[in-house]
Amino acid sequence: YKAPGLRNTCANTLEYRQECLVSCARGFSGQDQTKLGCSGTGDYQPVTSAAAAPVCAALPCSPLEYPTGIGLSHTCADSGGVKMGSTCNVSVDPGFEFQDGSEVATLTCQANGELTGTLPPKQVSFCPNATNDTLNSIGADSSCQLKQTNSFCWAYCQTGFKGDAIKYGCQVQGKTVSIQPTTPGGYVACAPNATRRLNEVTSFPKPEDILEEGRRLAASCDTTSASNAGLNIQGLTHNCDGKADGSNCVVQCADGYNITGSPPIYLCTNGALSTSSSPTLPTCKANPCLYGMPSGLKITTDCPGTTTDSLCNASCATGYNGTASSYRCGPIGEFSGTLPTCQPVKCSPLSLGQEFTTSPCDGKVTGESCLVDCAEGWTNSGKAQSFSCVANGSFTGTSPTCVARQCSPGSTPQDTNLNTTACTGLTTLQTCSVTCANGYNGTATNYTCATTGHFTGSRPSCAPLTCSNNVPAFPGVDSSSCASVTFSSSCTLSCTTGYTLASGASPVQWTCNYDAATSSVKLAGSAPKCEAKPCTANLPSGDALQHNCTGIKTDQSCTVECKAGYTGGNASIRTCLKDGSLSGSSPTCSKRSCAVPNPPQALLSCQSAKFGDTCKAYCRPGYKTSTTTNWACSFLSNSPGLQLLGPNPTCDPNPCKYNLPVGGNTENNCANTGTGQTCVVKCAKGYYDASVNYACLATATFNGSLPTCVKITTTATTTSTTSATSSTRSTHTTTTVLTVPPVPMTQAPTAGIVTTIKGGFTMQVNDAAAFVNDPNVKAGVEKGIADLVGVTASWVKATLKVVRRLQPQIPRLLAGGSVDVSYTITVPADAKAAGAGSASDVLNILKNVKAAALTTAVSNGVQQTSSGNFVLEVQSIRNPESSTPGGLVNRGGIDTEEEDDGAKIAGIVVGVLLGTFCCCSMLGVGVWYYARQRGMTVRQLLSGSGEGQVERAVSPVVPQPPQQWAHVRPALPPGGQQQELPPVSNSELQAVRFLDHDENMAVPGMVT
Repeated sequence: YKAPGLRNTCANTLEYRQECLVSCARGFSGQDQTKLGCSGTGDYQPVTSAAAAPVCAALPCSPLEYPTGIGLSHTCADSGGVKMGSTCNVSVDPGFEFQDGSEVATLTCQANGELTGTLPPKQVSFCPNATNDTLNSIGADSSCQLKQTNSFCWAYCQTGFKGDAIKYGCQVQGKTVSIQPTTPGGYVACAPNATRRLNEVTSFPKPEDILEEGRRLAASCDTTSASNAGLNIQGLTHNCDGKADGSNCVVQCADGYNITGSPPIYLCTNGALSTSSSPTLPTCKANPCLYGMPSGLKITTDCPGTTTDSLCNASCATGYNGTASSYRCGPIGEFSGTLPTCQPVKCSPLSLGQEFTTSPCDGKVTGESCLVDCAEGWTNSGKAQSFSCVANGSFTGTSPTCVARQCSPGSTPQDTNLNTTACTGLTTLQTCSVTCANGYNGTATNYTCATTGHFTGSRPSCAPLTCSNNVPAFPGVDSSSCASVTFSSSCTLSCTTGYTLASGASPVQWTCNYDAATSSVKLAGSAPKCEAKPCTANLPSGDALQHNCTGIKTDQSCTVECKAGYTGGNASIRTCLKDGSLSGSSPTCSKRSCAVPNPPQALLSCQSAKFGDTCKAYCRPGYKTSTTTNWACSFLSNSPGLQLLGPNPTCDPNPCKYNLPVGGNTENNCANTGTGQTCVVKCAKGYYDASVNYACLATATFNGSLPTCVKITTTATTTSTTSATSSTRSTHTTTTVLTVPPVPMTQAPTAGIVTTIKGGFTMQVNDAAAFVNDPNVKAGVEKGIADLVGVTASWVKATLKVVRRLQPQIPRLLAGGSVDVSYTITVPADAKAAGAGSASDVLNILKNVKAAALTTAVSNGVQQTSSGNFVLEVQSIRNPESSTPGGLVNRGGIDTEEEDDGAKIAGIVVGVLLGTFCCCSMLGVGVWYYARQRGMTVRQLLSGSGEGQVERAVSPVVPQPPQQWAHVRPALPPGGQQQELPPVSNSELQAVRFLDHDENMAVPGMVT
């Protein structure tokens, strides 16, 4: 088992019955394996009797390791290749020689497939220089000087001779080298030129002897001449250096290059080179190197295809580390260079399961292998497997199939207080828990199935379990004797104080048993028949208390609390104690107080009352009745709260008869106004001032101040007409002037009544149609307006419509992307009279709001209610107005209740006046715009079917704001002809504006 080519895993540390493996070593092949076991005598014996050692054959070394240099011969490939442990010889061919003078070098095949040994450096033999005798021709010259084995040169004819250039080579003949034609027998043939007589040639003169003496004195050619002639090119060589004037030389391909055709012959003339050959330079192609290619198991190279004078690289193959080296392709077709030193990569440790053992595999490098077998405790169903260290630094291979051995069940402890069922059927390295048997207590321990086939571990210590007192808390049962009962022991239950055994009953025994359902021990038994004794002392009493304590028995509880209508703290929970008395005390209860209401028309005779108390209700001052009613402190319907309840007396308000609002050119609706009611006082017809409210007090006296009513005056103008035949005077009223007292531009809405505020604005929207059609946009607009003025959104109602261009000739009209918004804000009567949220505050905010602020408010509102992506911007804002039911309209200027049918014609007149001062084109715009705002056509306006009113300041200078206004009422004569109005001054014209009484709003944009 120790023969060459074998390896084993039989370390000196093996113990009795442990096994090891014998197999083929690296560098040998063979599938056989032999298992040896450590016998009782301390030596190794085959596990299988009479098993023979494995048969292993040496493996040949890789051909990549064979020498490849030119001029070398070897025996490494003989007989199928040199094998592991064997040697082969390397020698040089004729024309080559080892520099150390030796003739043979020896290489040895190693287990890793490499050939090791030293090859001495070799050198190439030189041929003797060519002569005329060598060339076998007179008048010939050549480039065959200093030529090495397998190199080439050319022979050619000198001046005065003619003939083709012939290729020669330094060739091996036998064991020597000499210059010979590359074509056997194909020597150069040079014949004299026709002018030379053949009989004058009696010998083979030297080339220079045939030159004329005069030419000897001319300049010869050198390296400069060759450079000037363009001959110094890689891949070319020549023998023109040192040629005398009149001499020929040849330009040929250098060694390692192959020429196409014949080389050109150059003539040296007075130090210059020239040729009549075409082409003037030879075509040379570099030959690929075929010898000395860098190779080996550890080497990779890019040298294949590399040609003469080119470089390539030799690098370490994958799985080996080292620095790459450079190789050069030489002229004789052989690479020159030094192989890199490559060290194999060390494989990472082989990590396999615990069921495997290795041969070992630690420290293996690329190309090495190791065996993997089943570890002790496992059985190999096949055979050990080889794992190889591959180039990436890891092992590759197939693990053997290892089956764990089953441990002997009798190797666990067999004590009766132990439970070892978990260890049945376990195999190598599996563990189990040995626990205490049912009814015993102790810490479990783990046992392991060892590789020897026996369990190993420490025995647990187990003691009997003690039952906890899990006897239920049966009423009246004493279980104190069951506090420390051990497994299989018993205890006795009896009745406790306050209880007694039922007639014929006896004490009960409970036993500590093992409960498989809960894996624990517990007491088990039946309940004894113990009856509770009734409570007889400290029971609750009193009319203010209610309880459920009657008949209560030991350990039972009852609730004692105050009756409804009484108060005295929280209810008390009382328990019947074992001594027969009721625990705790009852609450102290007293009558609860009633809430006394404040009826609107009645007074109560009591200011405070308690549960069950009564009092009377009678009418307040200012009201009359004939009876009183009785009220009682009792519970509200479906509520635990107390309230003084009763019917209200029938109370009629007394009419007010003092401080009646009379005189001052006023009229009112105060007749029959009673206590708590109000009436309205306003100016009589022909007079003007804001209306006021009067309140009837409980003293039958009105409270309020009369309005200041100023009379409205009327002025008339007349015209006269005189004819030639008769004199006739006719008078037509054409203008009515109403002089009105000054009123403020903004009149605050009256507190205590409903106020309506109307207004509007126009905004530009990115998608007007979608904006108006979105069902959620309207609520967003209303919310934005409400948030702006600080009121509830339900107060605001808005209408939206798309405003489209009607006439493209008038670009100042609104375009199709605009939306007009009209809103109405209804301020309820119970709103604050002043401050935030009041009608006057809302109106003031709307009159002063800027377009940017309104844009922000509306945008925020729409974003909160609509998911549409709308972009809007307020363009213009209409002046808001407020009104009250039956009252005046407040437009921020004059309040009026009248409408004038002549206003439409006044609009036309104003348009004419504006056209007179501006330009004729403004006339049409004025007429159209007024008709448009009235919802009329121009034809309707001119025909008198519309309504309107014109207001004009009559003060010579327009005040800021205007203090007096005039109503201009043109009247049409019977013939229906328009009448010319009196001239209007510039100051009057500046104050003209239109009002639309149908919508109670000022029309914007018509103030010049």
